[in-house]
Amino acid sequence: MASPKNIFVLGLDDANLRTLRRVPGAEEYRYHPLLSVPELQEGEIPIADLIDKAQRACERQFGEAVTKIREGIGRVGEPFQYVLDHAPGLELPPEVAEAGALACLAEEAMHGVQAATEGFVHDGEVVVNGALDSINYPGSSSFLRHQYPSQLPEPLVHRMFDLSKRVIGGLGLDNSTFSIDRPR
Repeated sequence: MASPKNIFVLGLDDANLRTLRRVPGAEEYRYHPLLSVPELQEGEIPIADLIDKAQRACERQFGEAVTKIREGIGRVGEPFQYVLDHAPGLELPPEVAEAGALACLAEEAMHGVQAATEGFVHDGEVVVNGALDSINYPGSSSFLRHQYPSQLPEPLVHRMFDLSKRVIGGLGLDNSTFSIDRPR
C-alpha cells in the first residue's frame, strides 16, 4: 500500500482529529496539527507571524524526512555512482551526470487503472511494439501482472502509440528499449 499522505490542519484538536479519522479513506492520510486553536481564535490575529510559523512547521516536518533520505541514500547511491563512473562508453545526459547517483527523484504513486506502451528506438527510429495493461492485486496498489495486449479501445491505443513516439523521439533516446507507464 502507498505511503499515507501528510495533511496539515489549522487548529487541529482531538475532537476534529476523531472526525477526520472517520472520513472514508482516512487510513490513507496522516494528519498533523498546524497552529493551535487559541493561536487562531484568541486575541489579536498576527496573520503574517502565524503564516511564517505554519510554513516553518511544514518545512521542519518535511526537512526531517529529507534528512533521513539523505542519510540513507549513500548505501545504494555510492555503489551505483561507482558503476556510472566506471562503465565504458556510458554517456549520460548532462543533467543526469550533474545530479549523480546521490540525488533523489520524488514521485507520486499513480492511481486508477494503468496501461503502458513498450518498444525500442534504433538509429533514431522509434518503434512501439504494443500496449499492455498493468493489473494490480484487487483492492491494492501492488503490481500483480501485465496483460498483453491492452484491453483499451483501439483509438486510445493509437493515441498512446503516437504520444510514445513523440516523447521518446523528443527526448533523443536512441539505441534502447523503453516502457512508458501511464494511468488510463
